[in-house]
Amino acid sequence: MMRFDHLTILTTDLQESWDFYRALPDAEVSSPEDGYFEVSFHESVIGVFHLVTFAEATKTSPTQSGGAVIQFSVDDVDEYWSKLPTAYRQNGSSPQKMPWHTYSGYISDPDGNILEFYKS
Repeated sequence: MMRFDHLTILTTDLQESWDFYRALPDAEVSSPEDGYFEVSFHESVIGVFHLVTFAEATKTSPTQSGGAVIQFSVDDVDEYWSKLPTAYRQNGSSPQKMPWHTYSGYISDPDGNILEFYKS
């Protein structure tokens, strides 16, 4: 049997990504050791690997970082949005009703991954 366990994204600047995720409300972030750290949100985990460290360890050839949309269901989108650092909100897309019937706000991490905070 196989089950989805967690998501790992790649970064070109581990420290910048660590600083970004550490500032998210309700996030628990491990220390960035050996080119990797984890971000925990209750029972969900995102791994963040430095692109070069990952490529060398796995003998793979990822060509770029970014490109994922990471979605978080929150109880109150506006309340969560208000807790985000000001710079994140200023560079994001404020919460609004979307055509697919969610109320969503969007920000981007330093590598261009999009984080969505939504309520159905």
